[in-house]
Amino acid sequence: MTDKNKLEEKTDKEKEFEEMQKLQMQVLQSNSLFLGANNLKNDYGKEGSSIADNFMNSENVLKAKQQMLGEQREEAENMGIGYSPEMPTNYELIKNAKKMAQGAMQTLTLGNLEKTAKEFSPGLKVDVADEFKNKTYMDIHKALEKAKGDINKLDEKAKDTLQYHSLLSQAYEKGSVLALMQNSYLSEYNEIGKQLSEKYKPKEDTEKKK
Repeated sequence: MTDKNKLEEKTDKEKEFEEMQKLQMQVLQSNSLFLGANNLKNDYGKEGSSIADNFMNSENVLKAKQQMLGEQREEAENMGIGYSPEMPTNYELIKNAKKMAQGAMQTLTLGNLEKTAKEFSPGLKVDVADEFKNKTYMDIHKALEKAKGDINKLDEKAKDTLQYHSLLSQAYEKGSVLALMQNSYLSEYNEIGKQLSEKYKPKEDTEKKK
C-alpha cells in the first residue's frame, strides 16, 4: 500500500468517525424530551409530573410509539416470531431513550459532548481543555474495569476525563428538563400563533391556474 493510499484510508476513517459522531449527537437531540419527561416525573414534584404526563400523552409521543411499533413488527417478521408486538408503553419508550442516550454519551468525544450540553444548557461554563477534547468515556472504560470501578486507582488524566464526562452528561440531562419545560410553557402560544398563520396564509390564485 502506497503512502497516498494510506492517507486516503486514514481520511476515510476520519470521515466515518465524524459521521458517527454527528449521528450520536442527533441521538441526544432526538431523545432529549423523553429524558426530560423522566427527570421531571422523578425529581420535580407535582408540577413536574404533570408536565411529564402531558408530554407523554401528546400526539408527538403517540407518533414515536407508532414508529417504534412499526420497527418492532418488522423485526418480528424478520426473526420469524409468530406473536405480534403491542403498542409500546411510556416505560418502554423512556427505557429505549435512556439506553440510546447513555450509549451516545459514552461514545461522543468530550468536545462534541460539550457542544451538545451547551446547546441544551446555554449558561454552561464548562470548557473542555484541548488535550481532552478527543477523549471519550470508552477511553477510560478498560482502566475502570481493571480498577474494578475504584476511581481512586485511576491516574490523574483518567480521573479528569471521567469528571469532564460526568459534568457534561449531567448538564445535558438537566438541559433536557429545561427543553421540555420550555416546550410545555410555549405550546399554548405556539398553537395560537399557528392558527393565526394558517388564517392569513396566502391562498393560491385559482385564476392563474385556469
